[in-house]
Amino acid sequence: MPIDKSWTYLRNRLSDEYWNGLSAFIDVAKNYATSIGHINCPCVKCRNHEMHLVETMRAHIHRFGFDPLYSTWIHHGEVEAVSGVDPIVNQPVDEMFAVLEDVAGINDDNKMLDETHVGLEDAQYTEFKDLLSEL
Repeated sequence: MPIDKSWTYLRNRLSDEYWNGLSAFIDVAKNYATSIGHINCPCVKCRNHEMHLVETMRAHIHRFGFDPLYSTWIHHGEVEAVSGVDPIVNQPVDEMFAVLEDVAGINDDNKMLDETHVGLEDAQYTEFKDLLSEL
């Protein structure tokens, strides 16, 4: 069920509709307070950049009004909806290293493949393999 936000646009902040909407908002917002009771204040003055106790937040919203640009209440429990956009999936770090190892020619034993020593002196190649085996 969508959240009723119509009260946030009312000019008469003394109306019952405004106070009922504000009370319902605060009931939900309390669930997102910090351990010391502070909540992001969505008033026009604070714009969620300041945190206050519930009663201070209530007074701010009543005095200054609710920030009209705060349309998705992400600081107060509303989940931001994503429409028509594929979520970015982060590949695990292990997969990234596997790709890098493939490109570098490193096998599963963390040893360079024999083809990679082309152009190296045999002594350098042996020393390089010994260093890799110590890893």
